Amino acid sequence: VLALMLGVLAIGSDYGWDTLKTLFVQRPGRVRVLGAKVAALALVLVLFVVASFLSGAVASVLVAGAEDTAVLWPSAGQLVGGFATGWFILATWATLGVLLAVLSRGTSLAIGLGIVYALIVEGLLSALASQVAAALDYAHGRGVIHRDIKPSNLMLYGDDKLKVADFGIAKLVDTDMTQSGTLLGTPSYMSPEQAMGDK
Repeated sequence: VLALMLGVLAIGSDYGWDTLKTLFVQRPGRVRVLGAKVAALALVLVLFVVASFLSGAVASVLVAGAEDTAVLWPSAGQLVGGFATGWFILATWATLGVLLAVLSRGTSLAIGLGIVYALIVEGLLSALASQVAAALDYAHGRGVIHRDIKPSNLMLYGDDKLKVADFGIAKLVDTDMTQSGTLLGTPSYMSPEQAMGDK
């Protein structure tokens, strides 16, 4: 959401739809100003991703030190892939912010929509996801693996309660009732290991 708001602030205060139409039909100097703002926004997003990676590295070192284990660092390819993915996600949100700012012809409505999304939509989704995680943790703590988590197996009741349903193909941890190579579950929701028949 912070990237969305940065996109709104970078472009929205200067560029409404009419300004953009004028910008693209007038001299190239104005296009360079817009390009410079977009480039600056992209650079700021790079700095956010670097800060995120550095804080993750520091946390890894602290946790490894507390647990007296070695830190398992990702390969250079994994770092580049993770960095590019993080930047792309932030750039997508910033682009949405730019579009909201241009469409609303200002910053107030676009920032308001970003705050509403952060407080309501993300809050609701994280609350529901934490209930699913708690239910699976409870089941795993008792030696039961669900093996078919998908939206249709999550039942919403009341205003904000979620139940995990359909333990029909669940597996007890201590048993070998499923042979290797046997596929159980919904293919589009399977983990890679489950899809290969390993687990």
